[in-house]
Amino acid sequence: MEKVEKIDCIKNLEIFAKKDLLPKTPEFFYMGSGIMSDGYDSYDWTGFYEQTEAILSGFNT
Repeated sequence: MEKVEKIDCIKNLEIFAKKDLLPKTPEFFYMGSGIMSDGYDSYDWTGFYEQTEAILSGFNT
Protein backbone atom coordinates (compact mmCIF):
# COMPACT_ATOMS: atom_id res chain seq x y z
CA MET A 1 0.00 0.00 0.00
CA GLU A 2 1.34 3.42 -0.95
CA LYS A 3 1.83 6.16 1.60
CA VAL A 4 -0.70 8.94 1.12
CA GLU A 5 0.70 12.45 0.90
CA LYS A 6 -0.71 15.23 3.10
CA ILE A 7 -1.70 17.33 0.10
CA ASP A 8 -3.77 14.46 -1.32
CA CYS A 9 -5.60 14.08 2.01
CA ILE A 10 -6.37 17.78 2.13
CA LYS A 11 -7.62 17.78 -1.46
CA ASN A 12 -9.95 14.88 -0.60
CA LEU A 13 -11.22 16.84 2.41
CA GLU A 14 -11.88 19.84 0.16
CA ILE A 15 -13.97 17.70 -2.18
CA PHE A 16 -15.90 16.09 0.68
CA ALA A 17 -16.54 19.33 2.60
CA LYS A 18 -16.99 21.43 -0.55
CA LYS A 19 -14.78 24.05 1.08
CA ASP A 20 -11.39 25.42 0.06
CA LEU A 21 -8.62 24.63 2.54
CA LEU A 22 -5.58 25.25 0.37
CA PRO A 23 -4.86 28.57 -1.33
CA LYS A 24 -5.92 28.54 -4.96
CA THR A 25 -3.28 29.01 -7.61
CA PRO A 26 -3.77 32.00 -9.85
CA GLU A 27 -5.08 31.12 -13.29
CA PHE A 28 -2.89 31.94 -16.25
CA PHE A 29 -3.64 31.00 -19.81
CA TYR A 30 -1.48 29.82 -22.68
CA MET A 31 -2.87 31.41 -25.82
CA GLY A 32 -0.74 29.53 -28.33
CA SER A 33 2.26 30.61 -30.40
CA GLY A 34 4.27 31.24 -27.24
CA ILE A 35 1.81 33.85 -25.94
CA MET A 36 0.84 33.64 -22.28
CA SER A 37 -1.55 35.79 -20.29
CA ASP A 38 0.07 38.57 -18.30
CA GLY A 39 1.18 38.05 -14.74
CA TYR A 40 2.78 34.60 -14.65
CA ASP A 41 6.37 35.83 -14.68
CA SER A 42 5.67 38.69 -12.29
CA TYR A 43 3.47 36.80 -9.79
CA ASP A 44 5.03 36.47 -6.33
CA TRP A 45 4.72 32.75 -5.59
CA THR A 46 6.39 33.14 -2.17
CA GLY A 47 3.16 33.90 -0.31
CA PHE A 48 1.33 31.08 -2.08
CA TYR A 49 4.00 28.51 -1.13
CA GLU A 50 4.22 29.82 2.46
CA GLN A 51 0.45 29.49 2.94
CA THR A 52 0.47 25.99 1.48
CA GLU A 53 3.35 24.87 3.72
CA ALA A 54 1.66 26.35 6.80
CA ILE A 55 -1.52 24.39 6.06
CA LEU A 56 0.35 21.16 5.31
CA SER A 57 2.37 21.41 8.52
CA GLY A 58 -0.87 21.56 10.54
CA PHE A 59 -2.15 18.19 9.28
CA ASN A 60 -1.06 14.71 10.31
CA THR A 61 -1.37 11.67 8.05
